[in-house]
Amino acid sequence: MSCILPKYVVLSLFRRNISQSSFNAISIRNGASWWIHQKSNARYFHYNINKLSLEYFRPKNVDIRPYSVHLNMSYVSIKDESRELMAVWPDILRDLTTANRHNDMPDVTKWLAKVLQYNVPSGGKHRALMVVQAYKSFVPPDQLTEENLRLARILGWCTELLQAFFLVADDIEDHAVMRRNQPCWYLCNGIGLTAINDSIMIEMSLYELLKKYFKTKECYLDLIEQFLSAGIKDPEMYRQAKTILLEMGHLFQVRDDYLDCYGDVKSTGKVGTDIPEGKCSWLITVALQRATPEQRKILEECYGDSDPEKINRVKQLYQEIGIPNTFAIYEEETHNLLNTHIQQISRGLPHDFFLKTLNRACSKIGRKD
Repeated sequence: MSCILPKYVVLSLFRRNISQSSFNAISIRNGASWWIHQKSNARYFHYNINKLSLEYFRPKNVDIRPYSVHLNMSYVSIKDESRELMAVWPDILRDLTTANRHNDMPDVTKWLAKVLQYNVPSGGKHRALMVVQAYKSFVPPDQLTEENLRLARILGWCTELLQAFFLVADDIEDHAVMRRNQPCWYLCNGIGLTAINDSIMIEMSLYELLKKYFKTKECYLDLIEQFLSAGIKDPEMYRQAKTILLEMGHLFQVRDDYLDCYGDVKSTGKVGTDIPEGKCSWLITVALQRATPEQRKILEECYGDSDPEKINRVKQLYQEIGIPNTFAIYEEETHNLLNTHIQQISRGLPHDFFLKTLNRACSKIGRKD
């Protein structure tokens, strides 16, 4: 499913050569001349995020004694701590929406700020308060520095982001009307089901904060943890796997965009919706890059419209611009690149696993030999 961007959002043309390496492959999503002819709001983030899991255990053969809570800390009322939490919120919002992130897409960051401000700080902040209070209770007094308390509050806000992510999605599922004394997010300004993407943006923001503030802490589960659980501890192995999988993931998304337009419904099990819904797909991105002024005008008039005639006109333009052939070339070159990378893997990563994954998830569809 391609990401949905707001009406009239204009992004810079993507500059990725279709045969570039996997790290540059991601840049195709970071820029595209764009607009949308529908009442949808900013969507940008794809994501594939690692979850955090906490494992609690009790050591065996240990004399378990009641834990002594540090009672000599200064008492702060819930009301006061709530004010301290809110004092940190502007910094968090700034971290997630500025700090040189997505400078070429101001509408995206503006929309994310709106999503976060509406859905996150409006509640009772019970989870965040519990995090801070737990930290104050169990940490030795000499560690209760201003910086550590600030980090505890940031971690508390991470729990609020997680809760907001759940609530936005849950309200859609339950057809709820009100949340925290205000209309549910999906009911605001005709947002509708696209609020699902907003909930994803909220969750991704949580992991952005964890990475920014806790990556160097012992409590932070780095992405490499996923490889450690499989017995892989070599950073070079991680780098090689990441290179291959990022490129493979990009190919998978481009392939999905192509099938949305050209796939057989009997095979895909779904009717293509990218054109009528005005999705930011790989096809329209390439078409905009290559279109003549006349063709571009037609795309602006027809793309994002559910009129069957306009949908067919867009598909006709795709043919004229040569989208199917461009995809076939991209697919072939990317497959060759991935096969080369896989064959060059060193340090014990299983070639067979990557080859099977490539052939299973990204089988060739653009050209039949």
